[in-house]
Amino acid sequence: MNRGIWLATVIGVGTLVATGCNSSSAVGTKGVVKLDGNPLEGAMVTFVSENGSDAYSGKTDAKGEFTLVGTDGKSGAKPGTYKVTVIKVATSNVAMSPGDAGAMNAMKDMEKGTKSAPGAPKAPLAPGGKAAGGGAGGGVHTDLPVIYATADTTPFKGIKVPADQPIVLELKTNP
Repeated sequence: MNRGIWLATVIGVGTLVATGCNSSSAVGTKGVVKLDGNPLEGAMVTFVSENGSDAYSGKTDAKGEFTLVGTDGKSGAKPGTYKVTVIKVATSNVAMSPGDAGAMNAMKDMEKGTKSAPGAPKAPLAPGGKAAGGGAGGGVHTDLPVIYATADTTPFKGIKVPADQPIVLELKTNP
């Protein structure tokens, strides 16, 4: 083998290994949410990185399918390990849509244990307006069990991106 080609190959492979094959760029991430085995329409799915620094969200369609979007409006999520929350908004004090910076910042703040910025959604509430701690008040109301609503209580921890696609989230009415 020509010494120049060999050297270029070694440098190229070394660069790929050192950079993790460009692991900082977002990868297309799709999934499906099911409730008791049936597709769940109209749910907001949020992926929060384990350290709370990144968040991506998507809204489920009639088939329960979602595509993650970042706060920049671009599809995909950075490779890593995430906690996943799922809420189905009945009423809200803020409008939420995929890539909604306020909603995703609130989820990141909950993960870090800090307060949300003004205008961001408050902690999710269970049906009937009851908070996870048992209180009542204004905030995001969810039609799903409150266990799925926060990064602290969600059973969906350690979810890897990239992953086998689609990522399937199986929710239960009585978890």
